[in-house]
Amino acid sequence: FRAGFLSVPHGQIEAGQALGMHPAQVFTLVELKPALKSAFPALINQYIMLFLFSSVASIIALPELTYVAMTARTFEVYLVTGAMYYIACVAMIAGLRLFEKKAFCW
Repeated sequence: FRAGFLSVPHGQIEAGQALGMHPAQVFTLVELKPALKSAFPALINQYIMLFLFSSVASIIALPELTYVAMTARTFEVYLVTGAMYYIACVAMIAGLRLFEKKAFCW
């Protein structure tokens, strides 16, 4: 967030103050929106990396999915669980991209 706030030019803040905006209006309308717009892609990236590298998901999901199907077909079981994990990641990325387009279309 700090880099997002630093990316807002000081001249825009001064312009908002010169227009007679209340300090809360300057913060929300002039500083916060552009800061979130520039920081949101990095936040999305961190969220996706957290999901991908989460050991909790692998500890919970892997035994639950493989315990039921303890057969000689371990490759197929791991292939299906990997496909499910991939689909979850792709759906999450698509949803966050859609949210980004809808939230910052101003």
